Amino acid sequence: MVCGQQQSKIKLSTKLTLKTNMKMKAKNKLAILQKAQENNEEPTAVLSELNIKINPYTLFVYDIALLGRRDSVENIWKELKLVNTPEINKAMIFIIDNTRPYDMNDFSSFAYESPTFEFEGENIWMSLLIELLKKRGVRYIQPFQMYISNLFLDEDLPF
Repeated sequence: MVCGQQQSKIKLSTKLTLKTNMKMKAKNKLAILQKAQENNEEPTAVLSELNIKINPYTLFVYDIALLGRRDSVENIWKELKLVNTPEINKAMIFIIDNTRPYDMNDFSSFAYESPTFEFEGENIWMSLLIELLKKRGVRYIQPFQMYISNLFLDEDLPF
């Protein structure tokens, strides 16, 4: 029979093991990205190995930010993980396809507070989505939007 003190030790040991394993996995992911950067590896195999959905935005982050050494590997990994969520992916589809969302209320959960935005022009929905994504922590959305709009060459992007 296991006493309460032994159960607490077992639980603590299990928690520490899980935390250690998570840290090791994160370090392994960073090592994969670091190696890819150093060897200028193709994005599809690397992103697949990291379980990151491949879309124009993740390819942009990989090619321009990672291989172009525009930011730290740690920040790039955080970005790739963040945009791999279904909620962010849904918003990215509209930006990538340059289409209007059916209902902007679908994205109300993006804002931590009730946002008030003032934009002019017919692309108010695009501006709103970009602002909401920035509030959620998406770091490279503005340069990406400029890039896909062909306003800037990759070396001129405001990172």
